[in-house]
Amino acid sequence: AERKFYNQHKSAGKNGSGVFWMIQVRQVFEDEKRKVDNYAKKEWKKFEEELNYEYKKSKFKIIAEENKKIIGFADFEIIGGASYLNQLIVTKNRRASGIGKMLINKFEKFSRKKGAHLLYLQTSEKHKVAINFYKKQGYKIIAKFENFKFHNNWFVYAKEIKK
Repeated sequence: AERKFYNQHKSAGKNGSGVFWMIQVRQVFEDEKRKVDNYAKKEWKKFEEELNYEYKKSKFKIIAEENKKIIGFADFEIIGGASYLNQLIVTKNRRASGIGKMLINKFEKFSRKKGAHLLYLQTSEKHKVAINFYKKQGYKIIAKFENFKFHNNWFVYAKEIKK
């Protein structure tokens, strides 16, 4: 099968020793992903050993429940000093009752306890209630992606927390 390359870039030159080189930067194809992932793990491990640093990515889930029934959920990951909120959802008929605030407060406290000092999340312009909620919790827009997922504008919010 013919492979189509998008955003391909080639460069050539000589290094300090006069050795000629040519580098091609291109996308990774599906059948190469495992090889590339193994390369990345191996190189990050070397880098961490050089700096005496350990890169850890930890995933967490928290729930709000009432009478053993889940009525809210948050999913997040902590990478170094940053915590990224992937999802926060509350059962529709329980929204605006403080459950979202309880979940985000738990997310923030847990993240701080695990060493995070920056919190991130993203949402689309379609989620106006969520945008107002995050702003009330002290989150600020740090980036906007126009015509992004599902052809909507998306916003990345961040909040700094003290240890």
